[in-house]
Amino acid sequence: MLTGLILAGRRPPSDPLAGVWGARHRALIDVNGTPMLVRVVRALRAARTIDRLLISTDDPASLESVPELHHLLAERALILHRSLGSPSRSVSDVLSGLADGEPVLVATAAWVASIAIVAWSSSENSVAPSLSVR
Repeated sequence: MLTGLILAGRRPPSDPLAGVWGARHRALIDVNGTPMLVRVVRALRAARTIDRLLISTDDPASLESVPELHHLLAERALILHRSLGSPSRSVSDVLSGLADGEPVLVATAAWVASIAIVAWSSSENSVAPSLSVR
């Protein structure tokens, strides 16, 4: 079995992409009505080989603002990890708390949306209609 780790930290001092879409955090940018992070969480939760799922973020309060994430955190179906100064430091911190040799799948909250944006823009020449911001 695997531990899943989703990196959902921000780029300081502010994230221009999140700002363009009016989101508090890049991971929470909506793609067709669903925050990017929620899409990644759903995909990893559906994987039969992942038995524990962590989200590493610098802003835990932003996750609480998304009802689905709030519920999963309250149920302990997601474990919160406070991200460190860089993605590699965050991963290293999580790995240091695991048993030697325990496998970990590392994903980012923005990866799925990046694919959706690129696919949509290459076929339609625009990205605005493919994203809805709440």
